[in-house]
Amino acid sequence: MAQQGQLNDRFIRAVEQLGPDSAGGSAERRIGAIYALEHIAHDAPVEQPATVEVISAFVRSHAPRTGSPCPAIPATDVQTALSVLARRRTLEIDARPDLNNTCLKGANLNTRQVFVGRGGDQVRRDALLEDTILTNADLTNANLSDANLKRANLNGAILTGAYLVGAKLGHANLGRADLTDTSFLFADLSYAHLADATMVRAGVAKADLTGANLTGVNADQAIFNEANLTGADLTAAILTGAVLARTNTTRANFTKADLIGADLRSVDLTDTILTEAKLPQ
Repeated sequence: MAQQGQLNDRFIRAVEQLGPDSAGGSAERRIGAIYALEHIAHDAPVEQPATVEVISAFVRSHAPRTGSPCPAIPATDVQTALSVLARRRTLEIDARPDLNNTCLKGANLNTRQVFVGRGGDQVRRDALLEDTILTNADLTNANLSDANLKRANLNGAILTGAYLVGAKLGHANLGRADLTDTSFLFADLSYAHLADATMVRAGVAKADLTGANLTGVNADQAIFNEANLTGADLTAAILTGAVLARTNTTRANFTKADLIGADLRSVDLTDTILTEAKLPQ
C-alpha cells in the first residue's frame, strides 16, 4: 500500500508539472516530468495506459494543430514526449497513443536501441508505435525509419518527404494520406490500406505490399522496382511513368489502372489482372 501511495504521488507531481498551471514553467521542467512518467511506466507497467494518455495529451496540447503555422521540427519538450512514447516496451496492455490532427513536422521517431541480451546476443528494439492514432497528423519530413507502425491509423496524414525506410506498416491505414516523395524502401506494407493515397514520386523499392489496398492511388512516377505486389489491389490506380521493374505482380489487380509510360521490364504479367488497364506502348 505504501509503495502504491508513493507511485500515486509521483504520478500526480508529474502530471501537475505538465498541466495548465505549469504552462509558464520551463521546458526543462516539462521534460523532467515526461521522464518521470516514463520511469513510472517502467516501474509499474500497469500504469502504462495512464502515462501514455497523459503524454499523448501533452503532445496534442503543445504541438500546433495540422494546418496551423508549424515549426520545421518539434519543440524540445514535444520531441522528448514523442521519443518516450516511441521507445515503450512491448506489453500486453492497452496503451494506444493518440496524436491525431497534430503537426509534427520533422519529428524523429526512429528510436532504435541496440543492446546485449541475457544470452549475450545483440538485441534490437525499434520504435513501438503499433495501433497509434495519427489521423490527419502532419509528419512532413519526419523520420519513422524502422518504426513499428503495425495497424496504426494514418488516415489522411501528411507524410510528404518522410522517411519510413524499413518501417513495419502491416495492416496500417494510410487511406487518403499524402505520401508525396515519401521513402518506403524495404518497408513492410503488407495488407495496408492505401486507397486514394497520393504517392507521387514515392520510393517503394523492395517494399512488401502483399495484399495491400492501393485502389485509386496516385503513384505517378513512383519507384516500385523489386517490390512485392502479390495479391495487391491497384484498381483505377494512376501509375503513369512509375517504375515497376522486376516487381512481383502475381494475382495483383490492375483493373482500369493507368500504366502509360510505366517501366515494366522483367515483370511477369501472366497471373496479373489487367482488365481495361492502359498499358505502356
